Amino acid sequence: MDVAKSLFGARDHEGYAGKEEHMKKVESANSEDDGELVELAEGLHISESEIRPTAGGPFSALTPSMWPQDILAKLGQPEKDEPPNHQPDYRFDEFGFRVEEEDGPEPSSNRLLSIPFMEDPAQRLQWVAHLEFSHNKEAPELTWDSVEVVLPRTEKLRAMVRQGIPHSLRPQMWMRLSGALQKKLKSETTYQDILKASSNDALM
Repeated sequence: MDVAKSLFGARDHEGYAGKEEHMKKVESANSEDDGELVELAEGLHISESEIRPTAGGPFSALTPSMWPQDILAKLGQPEKDEPPNHQPDYRFDEFGFRVEEEDGPEPSSNRLLSIPFMEDPAQRLQWVAHLEFSHNKEAPELTWDSVEVVLPRTEKLRAMVRQGIPHSLRPQMWMRLSGALQKKLKSETTYQDILKASSNDALM
């Protein structure tokens, strides 16, 4: 046990324990009052204590505790030797992945890398219609509570998954497709129980 304590030391429980602190961060990130923010560069804002991405900008899909402050600061400060209209060879998407920018069309290039992420409204509508007509239990309107916990495996569903699940539906769909939601509902231990146990562990 002493070896574990020496290796791990005092662990930072940010994001796992201290719900009040986390909720304060979320509220400040989502607050409508952005008067104290200064725009650094496109997609970045700076507040009193941290640089934060704007919606749709680099790293914007990450939780506040995961924002890489060093990279965001570097993105916000242009290099002194660069010309004013310089375009970098890469950018970061909203999930924090580095995406290489392409100079021009090349026969062997992967065009998907240079296309910014956009959700297709027609594809989302197709998914919603499929869920409404296939899995709705005669409810007046479609809610996630009315969609079955485990989706029946049909050829139509397989084909739709192969074409891609719209970004806004992925969290709920993958919970159902993977069986994780069923496992979660059957489990006697909740995530809150795990958080309580981790905040009381002996390694603190």
